[in-house]
Amino acid sequence: MLGLGNTVSSGSTLEALYSITFDGTNDHLYLGDNLDLGTDNFTISLWAKFADATHGGAAGYFIGKNQNADNRIRLFLASDGKVQAQIEGNDNVVISSKGATALTALQNTWVHVCFTCERDGDVKLFVNGSTSTYGFSTSSNHQSQNLDNTAPLIIGAVSVDGNFFNGKIDEVSIW
Repeated sequence: MLGLGNTVSSGSTLEALYSITFDGTNDHLYLGDNLDLGTDNFTISLWAKFADATHGGAAGYFIGKNQNADNRIRLFLASDGKVQAQIEGNDNVVISSKGATALTALQNTWVHVCFTCERDGDVKLFVNGSTSTYGFSTSSNHQSQNLDNTAPLIIGAVSVDGNFFNGKIDEVSIW
């Protein structure tokens, strides 16, 4: 993210120039209502670096599009330090799963998180290229559910009101 000037701080010049630092209190990147996944396959990929995997006992969101409890797309570090994905459409849970192990051992390092949802029911969460230990591989319910919603897409929080990420996020891709 070039051009952020003194709003980004890091011990590394490249980190400061090419990643976004979130302070865990109110920082987020608001992208508006511009992502509707419909019934298509999709992947969310990003790099993250954090000092505390448990965010002090609160969830820290990598990305969220949270219209309400029945219509949401959320990828986050749960309060127990495990990566979790929750995808729901029209009160139907497409996926709500989390990795088996907390990311505590990966604190202060760059971690690659990649969530794939094939609408035939195959869902995977890769952490540093693996679905074991920190990630998961499972089947989804309601895989044909339409996931369009009117909430804004937000990086670094679930909504403008809370669950802010504390750390750095870089190279977010959704396709």
